[in-house]
Amino acid sequence: MAVEIWWIGNLPLRQSTGKTGFSIGEETTMTVRSSPGPLVENNWRMFATCKTVDPAVFYSPGEERGRNRAARESSAKQVCFRCPVIRDCLTFALETAEPHGVWGGTTPSERLALRRSAA
Repeated sequence: MAVEIWWIGNLPLRQSTGKTGFSIGEETTMTVRSSPGPLVENNWRMFATCKTVDPAVFYSPGEERGRNRAARESSAKQVCFRCPVIRDCLTFALETAEPHGVWGGTTPSERLALRRSAA
């Protein structure tokens, strides 16, 4: 599986729409490829902005829905978009098929859509 993700600065563009709604910066590309096993090298986590943020920002309680979930996910993504290792985080989440939380500036449903579009 290979997924091509376009970036504007540290912001991933949605592959299906090509829009982010964020300020424009220099465009670069990244190709995410699945490996035979999960990504083992996790040193990038030492540099993650989220390591000092309450995990509840990134993971929803089971009963959370609607505006509350959207607001929490938006807050989590703002942390991600300031993070120097957002690409490594998203790669990890895609390669391990992480089903929960905001990783690399994406929600579980956004990551699922990326994996499906690459299949």
